Amino acid sequence: MEKYAYWWWGYVTGVVIHPTEPDLVYARTDVGGAYRLDAASGDWMPLLDHFGDEDSNLYGVDGIALDQQNPNVVYIAAGKYGNAGPNDILKSTDRGETWVRTGLNLRNESNGNIHRAMGENIAVNPTNSNYLHVGTRYDGLYTSSDGAATWSKVWDVPNGLSGEGIRSVAYGLNPVTKQGQVVYAGVRGIGVYSKAPRSNGQTTWQLTGRSPEYPARMTVAKNGTLYVTTDNQGVYKFNGVQWTNITPSSSYSSYYGITIDPKNDNHILAAVRTGGDNLPLYRSVNGGLSWTTVNKTLVSKPSWWTPNMFFSATSSIRFDPHNPGAVYASDWFGVYKTDNINGTNGIVGSASTWEAITDGHEEVVALTASTPPQGASFFSGLTDQIGFRHDNVTDTPLNKIPLAGMREIVGIDYLETNPNYMIFLGSSDWYGTTTRLFVSSNNGVTVTPVNLPAGSTLGRVAYSATNSNVIVYYPKIGNPVRSTNRGSTWQNMNGAPFQAIGGAWSSPIIIRWLRIASMDINSICMLLVICIALRMQEPIGTKRMLFAFLIAQGSSKWKQLQALPIMCG
Repeated sequence: MEKYAYWWWGYVTGVVIHPTEPDLVYARTDVGGAYRLDAASGDWMPLLDHFGDEDSNLYGVDGIALDQQNPNVVYIAAGKYGNAGPNDILKSTDRGETWVRTGLNLRNESNGNIHRAMGENIAVNPTNSNYLHVGTRYDGLYTSSDGAATWSKVWDVPNGLSGEGIRSVAYGLNPVTKQGQVVYAGVRGIGVYSKAPRSNGQTTWQLTGRSPEYPARMTVAKNGTLYVTTDNQGVYKFNGVQWTNITPSSSYSSYYGITIDPKNDNHILAAVRTGGDNLPLYRSVNGGLSWTTVNKTLVSKPSWWTPNMFFSATSSIRFDPHNPGAVYASDWFGVYKTDNINGTNGIVGSASTWEAITDGHEEVVALTASTPPQGASFFSGLTDQIGFRHDNVTDTPLNKIPLAGMREIVGIDYLETNPNYMIFLGSSDWYGTTTRLFVSSNNGVTVTPVNLPAGSTLGRVAYSATNSNVIVYYPKIGNPVRSTNRGSTWQNMNGAPFQAIGGAWSSPIIIRWLRIASMDINSICMLLVICIALRMQEPIGTKRMLFAFLIAQGSSKWKQLQALPIMCG
């Protein structure tokens, strides 16, 4: 099948760059798996898309770690929801092409809460690849001394707050002796623990006195200084003896991303996590004694992105150790890169220019889709970003379907005899707080809202095959209704199943008897595909939407099909 690259979006909760291998960059996401950046094409290569439905919980990535001694080795903490399975630490020895499960089947929650963007909760000993530590959400700290073949619990480190646990682990030079190394674990609700040689000659775990209680991310400078961000206490550094609050601005208390220039221990970047969009990125050139705001401009992005899609809920920031002046950042919408963090032509205070690196980052969550026999090739209904009218399925869509006030499309249908007539069921959020129907007479180019019966939320819609005025609506909450005047008024459907439809994520138990008489092959195939695809847990990415489109085109043998009653549930 031909490969199509799309500019998409989705929460990238972390970016990791190999310290010794140039152009080896990984990204983790809350629901869309892990990706490796292809340096030649600039595309993100998905690493977990081969998992089947039974392993769909592994699409969520709670942490990622690289082996400094062997660039081919990568680990991820996989698990989207703690109340689902499977969960595990996955290991790859071929840069993510294949994976093995290591058997640490403890709960991860990459999409569970705001703590998803903390980390990294896995670290490999930089001088001995056999040793690594993993922080868990509920069960404390675990370690392996044989490259993840076996695991043991570190009983000297507490579990931390349930569901948050240990979200950050880091190795670094001992800041006091300037030799040997220390491993740190950030325990949510308690503080930062360290394992290092003590005055009694033993190497033990110990809580560092007066450490911040809610560590979010940690990084260690080459001189051994530990830097820690928090979600409610600002930014700190630790010299092995004492902690110092170096928060860039008292206007913010939540900072996640922090990175140190590998060429200059005093050059630090810290990113604000909460408070809106286009959030500040702060720079210090004196180890955090003082800070300035980085002047940043997004110069390359998908055409449909809005101004808020830049440094929004910023999760991570990383200096590229192989390219001076290059920095990666990730946030709610994707990954960004600048090659001039020091400003245009190195002029301090001038704008650093950033580009969105989104090709291949296919993390959209598809709720529904449609392929009318005429007009636009494909319509997609998505969470958070509404959906698109795809004039050509091989091209990047330029504009969203204009459902004002909505964030999701949960249902799409069209008039079989004239696909210019279409309907779109939209929702303002996952819960259907505001659910509204939109009608179109020009194949979705423009739409007009119509009222639904009071109290109706979410659900599915169906258009008559031959009558542009007849629409059926099955809400999740409310009575099944039909309209004979294109949504101006509605009548209850007596005897129809009541509240048989789930929420935005549910299978479409769609009422298709209106269509059966004149259903063409596209409709039959598309319905089959959607029934299958939407039964998967959170269908994600353009791959499934593209699959739906291609299958919906059908082949000549399917034209033998005629009237066929289909219901999915």
